[in-house]
Amino acid sequence: MCPRIFKTVAALDLALALAGLLPVRDGGALRAEESGHAVKLSAYDLLGLPGEPAAIRAKLEHDGLSGLNPDMKGYPLQFGGPPALGQDAVTDGEGTASASGRFPEHPGAIGRVRVRFPGSRGHRAAETTARLFAWPADSRILVVDIDHTICDFRQRDVPFADVARVPATEGSVPALRAIARDYRILYLTARDEALFNQSRAWLEARGFPEGPLMTRDYWPWESREGYKRKALGRLKARYPHLTAGVGDTAGDARAYLANGLRAIVIDPGCAGRFPEGSRVIPSWRGVRDALEAPAAWIDPDAVRAGER
Repeated sequence: MCPRIFKTVAALDLALALAGLLPVRDGGALRAEESGHAVKLSAYDLLGLPGEPAAIRAKLEHDGLSGLNPDMKGYPLQFGGPPALGQDAVTDGEGTASASGRFPEHPGAIGRVRVRFPGSRGHRAAETTARLFAWPADSRILVVDIDHTICDFRQRDVPFADVARVPATEGSVPALRAIARDYRILYLTARDEALFNQSRAWLEARGFPEGPLMTRDYWPWESREGYKRKALGRLKARYPHLTAGVGDTAGDARAYLANGLRAIVIDPGCAGRFPEGSRVIPSWRGVRDALEAPAAWIDPDAVRAGER
């Protein structure tokens, strides 16, 4: 749910209880029904090395109004599939539950874990799939932002949009499909986790190359740039060939440069102000050339020192 502050409204819990939308147990077990209130079930992408353990995470929420989806505590989720067979878990105070699994042994393979909510007296059943991307440590990776980089849409409008009608930035799909022959594509966005399902469905509907989608668990005091810096730092420690990032803001560029990535900024007018070392281009037609052109290595420590 975004923003996080709405998650702790006690009056909402009371209203749900009075409406019969909280867990109802019969002999210690939840009764599953196919009718009732709609729920939102998300199972997040994971990226890891082939064969290593994986902590698969899913989240259950009420399908609320205006993009506000109250967390559902104390409900069962079932995890199934080759990476995590036959595991059950109960959602915690934030509506999340986890299961242990393992990334596929074959480099480049994608493990798929089925996550199911069986339903309750007041809720419909739901099912989704978590994806486990097994990438070797020497993978060449291109990091791609979403909003105004490949998606020509405002983030605040996403919860109310028809996925099929949201346009992709001109040239982004064919460009990334061509680049994906030589690079693995990772989608890193500062969108809240509440938008994960819509974002993943949109990427699939528009035909973008398959790759892990990383969203953030929103905190009011963490900036989008700060979130991306931390996420890229963790990725760089495991994948030293995290090569470059494509974005549309100075914050994107700073996050890429601070972690030793080449920063490619798409600015149609080429009139914006971006940090030194950024490669600014007007459209996706220039991304491949910007990736392959010789470039001086950017010292992340120098980038950080220049910001103090």
